[in-house]
Amino acid sequence: MPKRTSSFRDDLLADLADPEEAVQYLNASLEDSAELFLVALRDVAEANQMAKVAGAAGVARESVYRMLAAKGNPTYASLLGILRAVGLKMAIAVDAPNAVTEATSRSAEYTQAGTFLGVSTDAANENCVQNRISGSTWVPRKDMRTAIASGGSLSQPHLAASAT
Repeated sequence: MPKRTSSFRDDLLADLADPEEAVQYLNASLEDSAELFLVALRDVAEANQMAKVAGAAGVARESVYRMLAAKGNPTYASLLGILRAVGLKMAIAVDAPNAVTEATSRSAEYTQAGTFLGVSTDAANENCVQNRISGSTWVPRKDMRTAIASGGSLSQPHLAASAT
């Protein structure tokens, strides 16, 4: 009687030979963990014949197996070489807003609204930059501009420690 089932692994490797399937597989594994990504990349490399992938990446086949184990630690150059060998590349995408991007967008909003750190950008130079958290007055804007323009730095005597 003929065998009616096929091995999951064989079907997986056959699917992963298609670059579009490999991209979906690797992206899904990358969302889970770095260890799973390495194992998934190993599956993709095996689907594309490990010896050929290792040769194209310029790495020994045994080293590729070690690098792409769950506890592997490939170098950036080796990782890029393996990805290129299977016809893929690495790309960076926005994941979610973080503190840096939120602070940048907030400062852009203040600038667009005509304020910088709570001080009107239309105000005269004698207005001081104000710390929004503590409320203390810092360096008069003209002193800051002068120091920046001259390539110098602000010294302690320029700081006004008064609270507003």
